[in-house]
Amino acid sequence: VIGAIVGAGLFTAFHASLPVSVIAAGVGAYIGSLIGGMLHTREGNKHGHLSHHEERDSGVLLAVHVSPDTQMEAARVLRECGGSTIERATGRWQQGRWADFDPTRTPTPISELNERGA
Repeated sequence: VIGAIVGAGLFTAFHASLPVSVIAAGVGAYIGSLIGGMLHTREGNKHGHLSHHEERDSGVLLAVHVSPDTQMEAARVLRECGGSTIERATGRWQQGRWADFDPTRTPTPISELNERGA
């Protein structure tokens, strides 16, 4: 907005015609928005809201399809075989795979198994 006002003001001060003043206002607005965008990019996202997901170590992700009756047994076997973080998540299982897996969704740790021997 400031760029448009400055551009129109300069051309009006030099007695430019109305169409030239309107074009100057448009060019000034464009240049002002370009400079504002560049300054905003330089600042980073200081004022915006960051979407924060808990960062986890990279590694192998193993999904096990279990029933409520067998989930603790499966978690125990994973722990005994070297699993470092055992978590519980829900989803749709179709044709032998997890159909709606979303890596950004926060899983629920199975704390009683993660605390022992971790």
